Amino acid sequence: MNWRITLALILGTCTGIATAVTAQDTNAATQYPENGTSILDCAPSKPTPDDSCTLRVPPGYKVGRLQSDGTGEKDPEFKFARQGSARFPDGLTLSATILLVDLSPGPNGGRRATFRTEKTLISEIVKGLPKTESVAIYGFNEGLRLLQDFTSDQSALLSAVDDLSLGGTNTLIGTFVGDSIKVLSARDDVVFRNIILVSDGQDEGGQPVSEIVAQAVENEVIISTLGTYWRPVGASASGEGIAYMLALADGTLGQTAIAPLQNPTAAGDATGKFVATFQSALRDSGLILPAGEAQPATISVTIEEPVIGKPDLVARDVSVSFTPASAAGNEGDQEGTEGDSEEEMIFGYPATYVYGAGAGLAALLLLLVILAARGKSEAEPELADVVPPEEDLEPPEPPEPTVVEKEPAPVQISGYLVFEGKRGRSPITGQRVNIGRSTSNDVVIEADSISRLHAQIYRNRDGGFSITDMDSLNGTYINDTRIEGTQSVGLGDIITFGKVKAKLTAA
Repeated sequence: MNWRITLALILGTCTGIATAVTAQDTNAATQYPENGTSILDCAPSKPTPDDSCTLRVPPGYKVGRLQSDGTGEKDPEFKFARQGSARFPDGLTLSATILLVDLSPGPNGGRRATFRTEKTLISEIVKGLPKTESVAIYGFNEGLRLLQDFTSDQSALLSAVDDLSLGGTNTLIGTFVGDSIKVLSARDDVVFRNIILVSDGQDEGGQPVSEIVAQAVENEVIISTLGTYWRPVGASASGEGIAYMLALADGTLGQTAIAPLQNPTAAGDATGKFVATFQSALRDSGLILPAGEAQPATISVTIEEPVIGKPDLVARDVSVSFTPASAAGNEGDQEGTEGDSEEEMIFGYPATYVYGAGAGLAALLLLLVILAARGKSEAEPELADVVPPEEDLEPPEPPEPTVVEKEPAPVQISGYLVFEGKRGRSPITGQRVNIGRSTSNDVVIEADSISRLHAQIYRNRDGGFSITDMDSLNGTYINDTRIEGTQSVGLGDIITFGKVKAKLTAA
């Protein structure tokens, strides 16, 4: 008996170039494509559970009709599971992404003038990732530095972006993309692995791109690249960078976007499309799990993929074979089969086969899984009913910023910052006062628009004051004029830190 199901996975327009793959007769194949990064895989490697298939939707691809044809006596039944759903295995991470940021300043520090815009684009990437995505942030120039370990806490990720700063001289892109692949490969709990590289593409390491791509494909890492070009896009150096970034994404089914930093509006639009496409790809990927006893089947899917030289997506019908682990075990070494089945039950996997002496225990574990599933707010949908969930795109109303006053040191106070709305005032003591969100500052402002170290106020020798913006994301203003670097400030002036206003007054 045959049954058909439809899965609507609507993805954004491709912004990069992906390697063309050719559909073949895959009656005996277990994955598509047979070589390279897999899209549909019914014999996935660990940590994916036995008796499961993976559907990995690359950025820019569309997946249409998905169907299952039984090859045995019984009609196969499958369900689709994403991270956080009732049937998704405990202890498993569906997808992890390294956000890899080039922190070299460029020749003569040329990137510094547009780096604030670049940080804004990186923040938009973080905000656009699904809330379930596990993300780490690394920065590099001559060395690779972990700036934020894997987390789904977007506030922690945004703080790490806020703290980005340029330094060093050389840019070893290929070297540290390779190291990032190794970091992802060491995560033995992750099914899908991704890298988002943010750089101008000026590599000085000399490692051939083909070697990096081969390493990524071997470890099934998709590399997507956001090219942030601080020179004019038409400059020869920018052209070289664009070619390098395209080559990295090509072959791993990644996407590429070009963000001209001298045109912030165009850069923002390109980044927005990049994020939307990447976000959709992550949300529409998942596991295909048998709903009951695992039965041999052929899983087929219609894939629309970008092909070099063609303006429209090209549709292909591909099929792979699904064989239950128990059936595969009968053909070879069966040691540990019963234990593997029992472990799947404990972690919430669907039952496949109940074996003689273990039938009672397996039935009890199945009952516990069913009772736990009933406690969920909604039942796991059939594969036919899966529709990508709508995310609430409206951010919650930010809390009112508050100022945390510290006990002033027993020294002479030269002035005060009086905050709008009478939320408090903070003394200016000594020669320098650090202002920011971190509790290590002299004046702590708890607000989303404030950087960890946002600004510094200095007491000048002539008795006046100066203020320095510490490369904050949202800027520092004197009487509504944004400052760059250090600028004098007088009594009575209104200073705005991000979105928080304060008046400088005499002691």
